[in-house]
Amino acid sequence: METTPYRGFVVAVAWDTTGTYLLYIDSALRLRISKRQANGTYIQGRLLSTTMGPDGSLAQGDVVATGGRWWATWREHIGPGGGPGDEFDQTELFQAYTIGGTFSPRERVTTNPAWDSAPSLALPPATTFPVRLVWARGGSDFEAADSDLRRALGDQDGNWVSASLATAGSQNFWPEVQVVGRTTYVTWNRDGRTVQANNASGTFLSHTFLTSAAQDQRPRIAVAAGQVVVGWTTQAPFRAFVAERTGTTWSGKVASPTGVTRLQLLTGVSARGGTADASILSLGSRLYAVTET
Repeated sequence: METTPYRGFVVAVAWDTTGTYLLYIDSALRLRISKRQANGTYIQGRLLSTTMGPDGSLAQGDVVATGGRWWATWREHIGPGGGPGDEFDQTELFQAYTIGGTFSPRERVTTNPAWDSAPSLALPPATTFPVRLVWARGGSDFEAADSDLRRALGDQDGNWVSASLATAGSQNFWPEVQVVGRTTYVTWNRDGRTVQANNASGTFLSHTFLTSAAQDQRPRIAVAAGQVVVGWTTQAPFRAFVAERTGTTWSGKVASPTGVTRLQLLTGVSARGGTADASILSLGSRLYAVTET
């Protein structure tokens, strides 16, 4: 474990062969991106936004990286006149990036009367473009209103072409996206259940897991060599659950360590060599790493 020189709230983390990237809100409630290089050197990075609003601990965004360059997207509150808003105003998505060329500073991505939130990014391996973006549209931070998912493809100039992804049910939220080859994999929560979908067949087909999910806790997905792993936090009691697909068959089990009575939140999953790993935060206690046995 290593303490960084940065202070604030973590929004998202990415990694490539050159180092680890940190998208975070600093102590002055500004959005920054910084980097720990592979040799252990810390880089101060760039200031991306000074208009994140007073609820910096609730910031939502994502970052991806390749070849020493990065792409970040996040949400900001927008006032009725289009300027910076407060925590009661709707949210829109913004972006900044260096992938594809020189630094492109903060620019607005969405313009819609509904709240745009919970963005997730993914890069296709080798080709980089188009960048994949999935996010939630609808609802708000104050009520459980209907929300759907949208997906978009982005080019090196920061332009996006979007379409609807998920409209069934009432509350579709907290998506996470991965790309392997030509296939896009997505997981998210819908009305207290976790869903996985992919377009390997040419169109998006989904699978809804029966084990309950805490709607306000983001599920995670990992894909490697045909192995698909999805993890989420169950509802009452809060425990980490991991499902794995072999061929066309899903199996799953509780991943939380036995004997731990505190609330446990799943924070990440990985897939490697046919084995699934999960990282789990035990509230008020510690962070666990669990490997499939």
